[in-house]
Amino acid sequence: MLGNDTTLCNQAGAIQFTGTPIGGSWSGTHINSSGGFDPNGGWIV
Repeated sequence: MLGNDTTLCNQAGAIQFTGTPIGGSWSGTHINSSGGFDPNGGWIV
């Protein structure tokens, strides 16, 4: 992954990560395969 790092705190809302080139997938704790991330632990569809 290239680009700036993003620092997140425990915040009320979820965010959507995007990457270049398109067509990849995301993985990790509290993130879904399309890049939806909720630092509070909820799953984003």
